[in-house]
Amino acid sequence: MSNIRMVVSDLDGTLLDDSHELDGGLVRRIQGFTEAGGLFTIATGRNWRAAKDIVQRLAIRLPVILCNGAILADEKEIYYRSDMPVGSMKGLFLDAQSAGLSVLLFEHDTVRGFGSGAGLERFREKEKTPVEPVDPGDAFFGGRGILKAVLVGPFDKSAALWRKHETDFSGEYSCVQSESDFFEIVKQGENKGRTMLKLAERLGVSPEEILAIGNHMNDKEMISAAGVGAAVSDCAADLRPYADFLCRQPTGAGVMEALDQFCAAL
Repeated sequence: MSNIRMVVSDLDGTLLDDSHELDGGLVRRIQGFTEAGGLFTIATGRNWRAAKDIVQRLAIRLPVILCNGAILADEKEIYYRSDMPVGSMKGLFLDAQSAGLSVLLFEHDTVRGFGSGAGLERFREKEKTPVEPVDPGDAFFGGRGILKAVLVGPFDKSAALWRKHETDFSGEYSCVQSESDFFEIVKQGENKGRTMLKLAERLGVSPEEILAIGNHMNDKEMISAAGVGAAVSDCAADLRPYADFLCRQPTGAGVMEALDQFCAAL
């Protein structure tokens, strides 16, 4: 019999379908799980502003993991956050702008951006949240802290720029792919799995009692740290070796499959 007490799911490409919508049947299944005593939350690259409508629709009562682990919060309180300075990434960001990429800078309730208009619109459409235009002048880089940054555009181009500037950062940051064209930058050591374990400790839940579900490489640490790590069927190929359970179904149907497989008692 499964001993799963807590389920942690990624959002985009996992809970949400390819149109970034939430299936009503999945909502009812999750609510049934929590009404029976299960614990459910999300771990996402989104910030609070982009995630809060989904949190409300799912009636999530636990803190949620945001910005790929840089923050743990609910609607009333921030329990953990890990800011990083923008200044040392100035050269990378300005080169990204010159190369035709978009640069997104995440704070808890705000996303600021500059660069390619197509990339900014791609982000707005995906996360249904506004982007505040910002002038990437010297004044902006003077000590402001952010939770994460995202370069939007051809991934190989972002990766090449990262390699060019990596020695500027002295190991301060790490990078991960979250979408085919999203190159995400977070503070070194921050990830969904680390913050998931912080939450579990707060709740008195052991790692063995967690089911974590994801679809891309920013979910790797989360599904590795959980008692059961599941990946939906259309997950990134590089994520598959880290999963204990490979769903036969994609996105929300895969989440339903994992819930039925490991949380049937609830």
